[in-house]
Amino acid sequence: LYIMNKKTILAVDDTSMGLKTIKTILDGSYTVRLAKTTQIAFGVLEAEKIDLVLLDIELPGDLSGIDFLKAIKSKIETRDIPVIMVTGHASLKLISESTRLGAQDYVVKPLNPDSLRQKVQSIWA
Repeated sequence: LYIMNKKTILAVDDTSMGLKTIKTILDGSYTVRLAKTTQIAFGVLEAEKIDLVLLDIELPGDLSGIDFLKAIKSKIETRDIPVIMVTGHASLKLISESTRLGAQDYVVKPLNPDSLRQKVQSIWA
């Protein structure tokens, strides 16, 4: 019997609603880890193998989503993890900066379940 390993996705969003939405859409197909702060997210990245990060561009606190993306991409241990940015408003400036810094793609809130699933699947296609 062949059992496919479930991919683990880390969702980083400062809102409970954003995290809940991502978990609802992707849970079952993937193992979904949630982080409300970048500190929690760093802890998850250190503790387990993460296959994809869904990262809110608009994070309050010490590190913005862009800063967290830079941090992920600057470390040997995490730089190869694909990142999809999540944004409440399609700011072309932030999206293009994210792409330049190594993000694979982006999705716009409110999240469309089919679109999110498709973008996540395309990472490993």
